[in-house]
Amino acid sequence: MTTIIQHSQQSELGEYVKLYHLDLSAFGETDFYFIEGPEGGGASHAVTFGGQVYSPFDISATGFEMDGEGKLPRPTLTVSNVSNIFTPLLVAHKDLKGAVLTRMRTFSKFLDTGSDPDTDARFADDIFILNKKIKDDGEVVQWELAAAMDVEGAVLPGRQIVRDYCDHTTRQWNGSAFVYTNATCPWGTGVGQTQAYDKEGNTCAAADEVFSKRLDTCCRVRFGQNAELPYRGWPGVARIRAR
Repeated sequence: MTTIIQHSQQSELGEYVKLYHLDLSAFGETDFYFIEGPEGGGASHAVTFGGQVYSPFDISATGFEMDGEGKLPRPTLTVSNVSNIFTPLLVAHKDLKGAVLTRMRTFSKFLDTGSDPDTDARFADDIFILNKKIKDDGEVVQWELAAAMDVEGAVLPGRQIVRDYCDHTTRQWNGSAFVYTNATCPWGTGVGQTQAYDKEGNTCAAADEVFSKRLDTCCRVRFGQNAELPYRGWPGVARIRAR
């Protein structure tokens, strides 16, 4: 099986693919999964990667490169809003500030329908927070992005540090059953873990389940107040803040 590094050194690379996951679960909204076409041209059809469907959309993100001084980048995310798909979300959730964007880059051969499907064959994910809206003209919405560790003022290697947000990927309801294809959160895989909860931690129907990604209203509600928790947020960051 060819690794992404080995493949990128070949003369014939195939189509370069950019995938975006906009995580809105903290707001109780449905996540977006988009694909950007080559050179910003826009993909003409949906693709599947790791079991997740990414729909074609007019979306682009630039400015991920580090500068010579080692400062964390502040990329820009631009999405089409001609159909007003984002307008009610912006109004309801304060411009979606705090939403988590993950950009994944790979090649078409590694997609689920490619010649060598491999979810691990991708460059390191770019994970950023929507920091502030900088443009909204009725045609496009544009945000400045910030690295999670930049937002919180924490500097640690290995993982992005977010104080009140667990970065586990959770199960999804497909209308008849829960799907665990991309889930990293163990809830639902253990004995007796059949109950669903809403954003506030109240019991609800399976179709209404929302993982708030918070320690008290999500993780402790599901696994227990005194249990060993799989929580991947960093509550202790609140005690040490950059000024």
